Amino acid sequence: MKTSKSQLGPRPLSGRAALLLPLCGLLSCDSLRTDPPPVQPSSEQAATGVVHIGSAQPFAPGCMIVETGATIEWRNLTPRTSISVVSVATSPELSSPALRDPYNTVPPEKSDECVLRDSSGCLATIAFSFWRHTFTKAGIFDYRDASGGGSTATTVGEYGMPSGPQQSGSAATGTVCVRANSSSTECDRVCCTGTIAGECGPLLSCVSGRCGGVTQ
Repeated sequence: MKTSKSQLGPRPLSGRAALLLPLCGLLSCDSLRTDPPPVQPSSEQAATGVVHIGSAQPFAPGCMIVETGATIEWRNLTPRTSISVVSVATSPELSSPALRDPYNTVPPEKSDECVLRDSSGCLATIAFSFWRHTFTKAGIFDYRDASGGGSTATTVGEYGMPSGPQQSGSAATGTVCVRANSSSTECDRVCCTGTIAGECGPLLSCVSGRCGGVTQ
């Protein structure tokens, strides 16, 4: 009588897997990055705001003002390249996976990202990968694309950053300023247009939509 695979029980771990298993309990085996902390899964809350980015492009909008409880969705419109959202300086608030297909990828037939329209409506849509974060506290949250602006390297694990050394800087930076309520002042002189004299005060200039720019 033949024995089915289900009757044989689980296969023993290979030597390499057996050695890695204890380490995975102590370390993040899904990411090459340990600072900031291991990447966060996407928030399950519905998006209340959307930030777009594509390979070698800036975040758009580069600076947003929201209130506590808001959920921002970052969309990589070029999901064949790796793009990520990672806090700068010492804040661990934002730490996304590499937004690259197949991570949270919405195919063209289900996408609302229209790239061609006529008088009858949308004629063509594009795929995108996304990640969401819900902000529960007020503050100024600067971030950057830690993948270096469009790496095509393969990822390590479901939430991994691109393999290989990470670049320390990228042209893509952004800011989400979260205020406690619509009348609070946490976000005064944070976002800017660059077209209004003195909008950032006497000491700061407007850099990429952020008063003073984002220090990486």
